[in-house]
Amino acid sequence: MLFCFYLCRVLKSISVILHQTNLQKADILCSRFPIRLLKEEDRGKCDIIVDCSNTVDGLLFSLDFLEPGGKICIMSHLYGCETSFVYEQLCKKELLCTCPLRNGERTNLALAEKYIHNYWTEEDDVLLSVHEDIKEAFYNKPNTASCKQIVHSCALFL
Repeated sequence: MLFCFYLCRVLKSISVILHQTNLQKADILCSRFPIRLLKEEDRGKCDIIVDCSNTVDGLLFSLDFLEPGGKICIMSHLYGCETSFVYEQLCKKELLCTCPLRNGERTNLALAEKYIHNYWTEEDDVLLSVHEDIKEAFYNKPNTASCKQIVHSCALFL
């Protein structure tokens, strides 16, 4: 959701194709941003992919849709998982790969705050769900249509 927000609202001229296995989330993202859903005919034609699946299958799927010489940003952290196929795909397709930490440099947080302040609208709030209880937020995450869960920080200290 945040990548769709950044690419569509901040960069504006980017063509964004989304692959989302949760159809409720896909529908809501497509209603808020000028994006389209990934199709089979896109296989091997994408020049940049940001993989946020956090699964081995999702990463393999992403690599399959990249064109030779493409770029992939792997946001998934698959520590301890079998990912030897990544190196093979990088070499075969001559891909450029980056694997940033979740938030990267601290200055990125200030930039994110600036972008949200300047580009987020009240109508975008439908993308979020706010919780008082952190256990409830994580328990309900797979079944919610909202793309991001926010937990009030005061609830963490009670």
